[in-house]
Amino acid sequence: MNRLFTFARRVMPKISSTEKIALKSGTSSIEKLAFYGSLDHSSIPLRYKSFELTNNDKTMLEKAPQLISTVDEYEILKARQTPIEHPFWNKAKREGFFGLIVPDEYGGTKLSSTGLSKLLQSLSSCSASVPVHVMVPASLGPAELLTHYGTQEQKEYFLPKLAKGAIPCFALTSADAGSDAAGSMVDTGTVYKRRDGSIGILVNCEKRYITLSPVADIVGIAFKLVDEHNLLEQKYGKSVNGEITLALVERGRENLHIGPYTDPLGVGFANGTVVAKNMDISVKDVIGAENGLGEGWKYLMEALAAGRGIALPAGACGSSKMLTNAVSGYAEVRKQFKVPLSKFEGIKEKLSDMALKTFEIDSLVALMNSALDNGERPPILSAILKQRSTELGRDVVMHSMDIMAGSAICMGPQNFVAPSYLSNPIGITVEGSNTMTRSLLIFGQGVVRSHPYMLELIDSIEKNDKQKFNKNVWNMISDNFKTMFSLFPKTDQERFVQFFSLSTNASLLLGGKLKFMEYLSGRYADTLSYVIAGFAMEWHCKNNNIPWKIDYALQYNNLHRLQQVTNELVDNHPHKLLHRFLYMMTIGNRHKHGIMKDEYRNYIVKDLVDPDGSLRHVFNQDVLKLHPNVIRIENALNAIKYGTNEELDALRKEIIKVDVFGEDLEK
Repeated sequence: MNRLFTFARRVMPKISSTEKIALKSGTSSIEKLAFYGSLDHSSIPLRYKSFELTNNDKTMLEKAPQLISTVDEYEILKARQTPIEHPFWNKAKREGFFGLIVPDEYGGTKLSSTGLSKLLQSLSSCSASVPVHVMVPASLGPAELLTHYGTQEQKEYFLPKLAKGAIPCFALTSADAGSDAAGSMVDTGTVYKRRDGSIGILVNCEKRYITLSPVADIVGIAFKLVDEHNLLEQKYGKSVNGEITLALVERGRENLHIGPYTDPLGVGFANGTVVAKNMDISVKDVIGAENGLGEGWKYLMEALAAGRGIALPAGACGSSKMLTNAVSGYAEVRKQFKVPLSKFEGIKEKLSDMALKTFEIDSLVALMNSALDNGERPPILSAILKQRSTELGRDVVMHSMDIMAGSAICMGPQNFVAPSYLSNPIGITVEGSNTMTRSLLIFGQGVVRSHPYMLELIDSIEKNDKQKFNKNVWNMISDNFKTMFSLFPKTDQERFVQFFSLSTNASLLLGGKLKFMEYLSGRYADTLSYVIAGFAMEWHCKNNNIPWKIDYALQYNNLHRLQQVTNELVDNHPHKLLHRFLYMMTIGNRHKHGIMKDEYRNYIVKDLVDPDGSLRHVFNQDVLKLHPNVIRIENALNAIKYGTNEELDALRKEIIKVDVFGEDLEK
């Protein structure tokens, strides 16, 4: 064991202070059972339940149609912005849409995680700009940070303002600091002693990509403290030179410059720059005051652990549910070669794929909301939610464009696809790009944060505690044997969980190299994401009484991609023979999962275009049918099943119209 301890010390990569903070932030969730090898069909039903909506949830959901009614989505897309004089802002302020995570005692209308998700899904089902304006104040920003870390004085001053509609923004990223927001941050707060003897901090920053900054009343800023003379250490006993700190100031502060709009793909939500040139602040402006000095990265990571799992996944979910139902309905109504588009097998292939992916998003979102309302703050699960939901949402949008064809590329009030098409890439890039999230974060942090023994092993190595190291190594070896030789009957999906657990532990032999092997990390991330998604979809099917054929198709499709990614993982692993052995011991060659049979695709599409179909019912939940053409499509499906040909023909003529502009050239 002494040799193993020496080997572990030699190969363990250096972990930076910011990485350690991220690894210790939040809580673990269902993914920890996958690292144990014990995630199974009972894990989610035993652990989570659906939460009842609160009165606040119901109140704000009822107000959502009124808020959407203030916005003409096409006019916003043409203008490429929602200027501050637009009636949306006053309506949102007056009705409390900027106070959704402000506690009620400060005048807010705090929603449950489930309620907030449902509201954002509803808004995202009929707008690209409105949900962004609502989700940002309810995600990582001043309200969340103040509630958890602000002083009582800061809470009493800022939270009532936010509840009444003061618009917040939070400035983190800059030209040098994007996905590596902490390590590459060059924005500074230089500590100095004022003439009166008090301590001041001169903030210099050039932030960009800051959503809501052009219209913000309250601005949060992240910067690194420069305390070369240890003034803060002398006064507060904290050595914080070079540490990230967060401050909160109001618009109009001297030497704070809110820049002009940037244009995020013409979607029209407010986004811009925040620049400070020797802006003088006090310690009392730091979130948490003296207690918050040097604690900024910890605050951000703990807040992001929950926030990343709600807003963007809800946006992808709402738009995907709307598109899947509306596009499948359009395909049933629209004819070519005298046949409805939905009867062509090429179209069925895309429609069934849209349905499978939308149901996966909805299942993961339901799981995440239940976890958050259960008191968890899981950074790894939230990273999976963000990456998977936006990636799957992109596929749904692209299939929609293909099926709708000309109707989807002609901009105008008729077009319900274009807003999602334009906004989807934004969700993929923000809050950690999907490439970084998949290749580095999900498994790279998960193997430490959610592994049953890794944090303890790292701690024992850093403290040179051989006894603690030996204890954890023996426990891990014991668990591996239990996982490998478990006598309980295993379903195919549970076998993949077994393989993931054993293969992960075996990969620890790579030591520090594992941290930089992104091909490998990405495949482990996919495997973890797929096993969680598989159990989430099974749970969601039971909760929504989905027919067994659709449940089977979802699971078969998931097993097919699990087999693909694990085969790729083994074939490309540096220790291929060892991991092939683990694969044979757990999954084996007798379990082959090919592509889903066409008969299941036919069944899915038939259910999808039926106005009373089970999938259509699920996808209609938390969706606002306010777009005129979406309403017509729903009415047309009912006319096909219950109405007359005359009624259907009249609706079809309106549905297939495209918008035109300019003068009639014949006049």
